[in-house]
Amino acid sequence: MKASLFITCIIDQFYPEIGESVVHVLQKLGVDLDFPDGQTCCGQPAFNNGFWSDAQPLAKHFLMEFQNSPAIIVPSGSCASMIRIFYQELLHDYPDLLSIASATAPKVFELSEFIVDVIGVEKLSPNPSNPLSKTTYHESCHLRRELGARTQAR
Repeated sequence: MKASLFITCIIDQFYPEIGESVVHVLQKLGVDLDFPDGQTCCGQPAFNNGFWSDAQPLAKHFLMEFQNSPAIIVPSGSCASMIRIFYQELLHDYPDLLSIASATAPKVFELSEFIVDVIGVEKLSPNPSNPLSKTTYHESCHLRRELGARTQAR
């Protein structure tokens, strides 16, 4: 399985170890990842704050970077929903970009959606080198409400 990884601006700037963990998990699952070097932000912070004219060039840049990817893995429900759902609204005045956004949307998967729905993994084993490791899960609003992913991350 080939896929492109989109590391969000929050992960890039504040939590790079999450990006490294995502790569480690996906490689263990046999995913052949590529990482487009020119990727930046999806535009969600500007879009959410009403700065659509600032978000549109970011959306265009994302689409140009990822339009040829067979699948796009996004370790964030909010960024995945921005690309998959809200690009339609953001780019409605730009028919050429809207067409690319429409073709790209079905290839965008939040990380847990990709692992469960695309690869078919139903359960990941805990870290055997740390039997006392625990996981806490907070359900993302965007993952549940926008993307409709209610069970995958669990």
